[in-house]
Amino acid sequence: MSHSHVKVGVGYSPAHKRVHKLFSATIVNKTSQPVTGTVLYTCDNSGTCQDQTLRGILNANGGELRANIVPCTHEGAAVNKAIKQIEIEKQDSTKMVLSAPFQDGPTDENWVFEVNDNQISTIPSTQ
Repeated sequence: MSHSHVKVGVGYSPAHKRVHKLFSATIVNKTSQPVTGTVLYTCDNSGTCQDQTLRGILNANGGELRANIVPCTHEGAAVNKAIKQIEIEKQDSTKMVLSAPFQDGPTDENWVFEVNDNQISTIPSTQ
């Protein structure tokens, strides 16, 4: 079975372009079909931290996947793993992928991403 991949960007206003590390997010499915969401966490200071994956089904019309903060320890210091990638797989096996760096979201707060039929977009920050 072959999968088609669609690389999508984050919608943002160039006048307010900001790039941040993302530690937590809520992904909301705005489509009429359930989708599978996968969030890949990574630790920049790789050392002893290992990548981690969160996977879940987002029900149609508003189903959510919450990617909470994932702590780890690096050289004795407590740090948080950053979200490196969000992947959405639709029922027809097509995939949409959004990868870091993420732009134009809140600085340290939970980001909200919406899944529509052909894209993953962020809810712009009003900060």
